[in-house]
Amino acid sequence: MKFCVKCGAELPAEATFCPQCGERAEPNAAPSGDANQNAANQYSAPNMGSYGNPNAGANQYGNPNVGGPNQYGNPNAGSYGNPGVYVNYADPISDAQANKAYGILAYLGILVLISIFAAPKESKYSRYHANQGLVFFIAQIVVFVGLIIISSILTGILFAAYAWGAAGAVAILFAILYWAVGITSLVFMILGIVGAANNQCKPLPIIGRMRILK
Repeated sequence: MKFCVKCGAELPAEATFCPQCGERAEPNAAPSGDANQNAANQYSAPNMGSYGNPNAGANQYGNPNVGGPNQYGNPNAGSYGNPGVYVNYADPISDAQANKAYGILAYLGILVLISIFAAPKESKYSRYHANQGLVFFIAQIVVFVGLIIISSILTGILFAAYAWGAAGAVAILFAILYWAVGITSLVFMILGIVGAANNQCKPLPIIGRMRILK
């Protein structure tokens, strides 16, 4: 078997000229390197073809640097794989729209930790609501624990003094206070969530001006 030294086409043993390009056939001529790549390796040669070369042609199966939009996962091009969204943190509106979810989570109890540690550090919006949510969460704990301690001490003293009626009245009073604190906490939570959902940075009543996070 012999090949054309110019185009690499396979030649019959008795051929004296290449039927493809007209080049004179020489005995036992082997194909040149370029001809071998052109004729025999159009699908897997690392430097040629349209299906296996990451650096040439319009590679439609994953080359992020060549040929139009890459629709199969290039994070910097194409329509199916671009997760990046530019956020201008100097613009309060852009910051609020991009980090609204963190602002809402800040008012859901222990979930404020997500806003504190997972939100972008550049986001003043999420940081503002994370601070308010943390102050709100700590305030709830302090108030509820304080009520429990005070009610326990008072009722203990009254029971020790056999003042059953007074002890019962104190128990009822603190039960009302627990409900009042719970309703107030719910109102504060709703105010915080609504403000965060509407891209606003409104301080909560009473505790809104306190700063823990910088």
